[in-house]
Amino acid sequence: MRLNVLYRGERVGQLLEAKDGVYFEFDVLFLRAKIELSPIELPSRRGVFGPFPSWQAGLPGVIADSLPDKFGMEVLRRRFEEKQLPRPSPVEILAYQGNRTMGALTYEPCDGEADAMIPVDLQAAAESARKIVEHEHQGMLDAALLISGATAGGAQPKILVAMSPDGRVIRTGSDVIPEGMEAWMIKLATGRDQLRNIGCLEHAYAKMAAAAGLEVAPCTLIEDQDGARHFAVRRFDRVADNPNERIHLHTYAGLRHLDFRDANLDYSELLRTTMALTHDAGAIDQQFRRMVFNILAHNRDDHAKNFSFLMTPDGHWQLAPAYDLMFCENDLAGNWMQVDGKRTNITTQDFVALADNFSITRSTTMGILADVTAATKRWPAFAVASGVGEGYTAMVERSLTRLRDDMN
Repeated sequence: MRLNVLYRGERVGQLLEAKDGVYFEFDVLFLRAKIELSPIELPSRRGVFGPFPSWQAGLPGVIADSLPDKFGMEVLRRRFEEKQLPRPSPVEILAYQGNRTMGALTYEPCDGEADAMIPVDLQAAAESARKIVEHEHQGMLDAALLISGATAGGAQPKILVAMSPDGRVIRTGSDVIPEGMEAWMIKLATGRDQLRNIGCLEHAYAKMAAAAGLEVAPCTLIEDQDGARHFAVRRFDRVADNPNERIHLHTYAGLRHLDFRDANLDYSELLRTTMALTHDAGAIDQQFRRMVFNILAHNRDDHAKNFSFLMTPDGHWQLAPAYDLMFCENDLAGNWMQVDGKRTNITTQDFVALADNFSITRSTTMGILADVTAATKRWPAFAVASGVGEGYTAMVERSLTRLRDDMN
């Protein structure tokens, strides 16, 4: 199977799915433009690339970034089952997505469904998401979830939508955004109690992160007819005032061909990659700030897919806004990415030593630590404002207090 890869509507090259793996070759005309979509592992040059690592579905990292993650893959599996089609390969999934992708890469020929921009019933979409999460097979799935719920990455149920500025009109929006509307992503709070609270929790964390000086995208909570509150964030892979203009998006994992499940990754390498890509000391400071926040805010989902970069049309790279900020645990009993080999009991001295390695001034380092510490001390206020339950609020407060105490 062959599949064309397009960047902002112009052909980049072609994927070939062969028996021994997937291969990629750049289009000669694209090479003349001297655009680097993935400069580290897939530099723009002549020749055939591949095959690629299994942990990125056998695809180049920049293209693997277009694939949905756990929940989206399950939506796709159910959709193919409903059509009595065999389980799709990664290249077939890209063909099915076509233009319904995050970022600026699209794929043709498309053999999937067009986004008909149908009205979104959040209650129905959340109920269908619950059925998928709980492996319940009875009944048809909500149409909006099938159209725009299999396109974004991440494990949590979500849909891409077009939303009016006042939030009253919501339609599926995985491709074209109607005039006067904006491109948003809505994370669905399903029927289980702990997940019904998750939208409020993420909203509170986004507000706390902004207070700590992290760059975050605009976000809000949307309540459905059942009273569930869903976390919505404006998409940063679309231009805010022209949402049909796409922005190239690349995860840190895809950029470096890293297995995001690798427990040996370290923040020092993320900082080195940030400097090499952006050549911006301000981006280093911001990335360092995000690291401090993840550690002091007990966000232990800080793996390599949860850091991304954006590329402007003229080829300049910058940090994407921080995302997927949440109080959470993992199987490692500490942060996913390490600080100089440590994932727990990280102290002020550890932060200072890492900052020194990247020429972050002592005053900047101490200012970042002070900002993040002050923001986490305000957690109860953010929780109340976002509607987080008292039990969750108290649990998080105990953990944040302990982390601040351990730092000194």
